[in-house]
Amino acid sequence: MTAEDDLKDVLLPDEHVLWTGRPQRVSRIALCYGLFAVVLICVVAAPLAQAALTGDMSIFESVNFTVNGEKLTQETPISDVYTSLIMIAVIFVTVVSAAILWALSSRRKSFALTDKRAIIKSHFPVSKASSIPLKNIFVVERSGGKRIGIIKLFPTDPNLLSRIMSLYQIPANSFSNIENPQVTEATILSAVAQSRMEQV
Repeated sequence: MTAEDDLKDVLLPDEHVLWTGRPQRVSRIALCYGLFAVVLICVVAAPLAQAALTGDMSIFESVNFTVNGEKLTQETPISDVYTSLIMIAVIFVTVVSAAILWALSSRRKSFALTDKRAIIKSHFPVSKASSIPLKNIFVVERSGGKRIGIIKLFPTDPNLLSRIMSLYQIPANSFSNIENPQVTEATILSAVAQSRMEQV
């Protein structure tokens, strides 16, 4: 199903579609969660698992590894390692689940620009659609590369905090990871300008 077909149920009868698109890659947030999970396993969980399986705690003496504020040594009870492994397993499952959820939610979206509004429709975890009237878009910000990028739509001029936060999370009012963002940005700016002229 194309993005345009997916958005038919939210279009108004007199609305004309100017552009449609979908995310072309997983969001950076999901990738960061996944990378953190890999680092967690490689750096922390793997040595703990080895110690739990073999009973050899000497691996921790050279790296000054501590559990509950106490340095692990050859004499440390193996039960301390089991407790830590359970805690790390819970953290790992949480992080991996978050990465999967972000990956699914970041890919299962459809975007549209019409002569009246910008539409963002998502299908995960629930199906919903939101829109921003063109007359309410005052700032259009493009980031990313020439081939794949993000276009953020702001109803007002974003302050410094909003700009900093948008580096770490993709705002809900954005066309994320779309193809040819520069061309799409030009289409949005043209549509917004046309909307302003019609209001005069």
